Amino acid sequence: MTMKFTITILVLSILFVFCSRLEAQIDKEKLSLNISKAEEANQVKLREYVWKRRSDVFIESQLKLTTITEFRYTPMANWKLKL
Repeated sequence: MTMKFTITILVLSILFVFCSRLEAQIDKEKLSLNISKAEEANQVKLREYVWKRRSDVFIESQLKLTTITEFRYTPMANWKLKL
């Protein structure tokens, strides 16, 4: 083996060990709590949002019917549909 190849292997080995130690230092419980908080904040924002869908019915290129449907979350986190 050449000296350059040996040094490259040595540097890569040291980097691998260093990166694996950084991985071990991550507080998984804190990470899990942060994800849960972000999910709850997302759910709160979704409860404020109203999705609207517009449907048009055409017969022989003429508009015959238009319906607008609204979907939203209720305070109990269930879907509510309004036509």
